[in-house]
Amino acid sequence: MRLLLATLLFLTTTAMHAQSFDELVQEGSKLYAEEEYSESAKIYNKAFEKQEGSATNYYNAACSWALANDTTNSIRYLHFAADQGWKNVTHLQTDKDLVRLHAVQGWESIISKVQNNLNEYEKDFDKPLQNQLEQIYVKDQTLRQLYGEAEKKFGRTSEEMKYFWQVVSEQDSLNELEVIKIIEERGWVGTNVVGGKANMTL
Repeated sequence: MRLLLATLLFLTTTAMHAQSFDELVQEGSKLYAEEEYSESAKIYNKAFEKQEGSATNYYNAACSWALANDTTNSIRYLHFAADQGWKNVTHLQTDKDLVRLHAVQGWESIISKVQNNLNEYEKDFDKPLQNQLEQIYVKDQTLRQLYGEAEKKFGRTSEEMKYFWQVVSEQDSLNELEVIKIIEERGWVGTNVVGGKANMTL
């Protein structure tokens, strides 16, 4: 009887302390942020033993594996991410976490698979309008990305920074006119027409 009770107590305690899929994914993300890449990757593995992950889950696991110098598992999880619909090919190609994969066998097939996902997603997009809006986004954000460097160099209250904000304001006005014209002619186009980045530009 004592053995049975002890076994039941052990099983109950284990069940109470078993981590859920979401908890494991959160722990994997936390370990990644703490630069414990190998441990992060192992925790993601435990999560996927419980249930299938999303494209983002698999992509994040691939980053941890890559930073843990395990390119084989990183490529493997990128394939899982692509199979689940990952389509951000630009991010994939520029992600510093994945730089070491660029010379690894299988990298080009990942790029191809993700590009195919993107092409399928965008097949019915209004490409000219998408490109126009994304160019507006670039014009809006490029100057702002220089803000910190400019302020550090010249000082917040300097004449140079006053001129900087004057240029930003002028560009904002031009962008606004262009976007208003689009909205008046086309309405508020959604992500199904121009994609997320272009829609965000509006």
